[in-house]
Amino acid sequence: MKNDSDSIQTPKIPQQNVDKSKDNKGMVKMEEKAAKKWSVEEVNQSAEAFIQKLSHRLLLQRLQYPLRIPTKC
Repeated sequence: MKNDSDSIQTPKIPQQNVDKSKDNKGMVKMEEKAAKKWSVEEVNQSAEAFIQKLSHRLLLQRLQYPLRIPTKC
């Protein structure tokens, strides 16, 4: 005996034609950016910007939550 579920076929979903060359070009550009050698000036600028952001954030935290110095009663 043949089961009814055996005779039912699921429709095949057509695969989209994906252009692989576009993906590869994008990956190559990303790899080129990642492999870029930074000059000393660029590293220093980046480090200075990071330090400024961090110190600004710490300053804001201290202004919001000042240190509490215990006082003698």
